[in-house]
Amino acid sequence: DCTTSSGDILIGSIRAETVGVEAKSGDVELGFDAVPSAEVRTSSGNVDIALSKGGAQVSYTSDSGKLRTERSCERKGSLYVFGGGESSLAVETSSGNLQIK
Repeated sequence: DCTTSSGDILIGSIRAETVGVEAKSGDVELGFDAVPSAEVRTSSGNVDIALSKGGAQVSYTSDSGKLRTERSCERKGSLYVFGGGESSLAVETSSGNLQIK
């Protein structure tokens, strides 16, 4: 788990069973190599995530942010499924955008 109140969080090549990240006013940039489950929360920061080759099932909620991606995905109810959907990713922001690579 990683938490900050006013700084950015930048982590690449993550291999872990679970990942928890919370940033109050900072941006979050994560690169997943092998992460079965992750949860990311920000108040006013943007979230940028590079998914592993296996893809992910992404749940994204935001008051005013938008999900942006150039990758193909399928919408299944409230989930965005990228690739094989092997990982589970929950992202919550108040005013930040989510970028999936």
